[in-house]
Amino acid sequence: MPSDKLQVKRVGDKIWSHIRQTGLVETPEERVRQEFVCTLVNQYGYRLEQMDEEVRTQRGRDSGRADIAIWRTAKDKVDKKPPLIVVECKADNVTITPKDCGQGESYARIVDAPFFVTHNNRETKFWRVKKDRMPGYVEEITDIPQADATDKQIQELISK
Repeated sequence: MPSDKLQVKRVGDKIWSHIRQTGLVETPEERVRQEFVCTLVNQYGYRLEQMDEEVRTQRGRDSGRADIAIWRTAKDKVDKKPPLIVVECKADNVTITPKDCGQGESYARIVDAPFFVTHNNRETKFWRVKKDRMPGYVEEITDIPQADATDKQIQELISK
């Protein structure tokens, strides 16, 4: 690639997951996810080693899976600490509803992430989980922390 930016890549008839290092069936939602991974790397400065896809949020075969989870550091991911951010992606032809927001919040609460994102390429919303409130109470915020945000900056976003 001539650009040093991470780009969506296709291998044969599959879309490439930079995180899982494998080709996946290119569904509309998968395309949105892979494009957002590129955004997280290129605009927010996160490294692929800090992220994972299809993260099981509970034990059991039928448990929900977060589309993308982002840890503060690659070591936090390896040490199985709670992620910093959970991302819920939807296909572009799907309007993000309060139910989708609830799904993102549920995953974030289960894994103890302070932030979650609901995203399709038409709309991206950033949320802060209010852990001192009941589920269903979240606050929309203007953005998520950059990868190089200090602990103090993250704490300010959480407690604003």
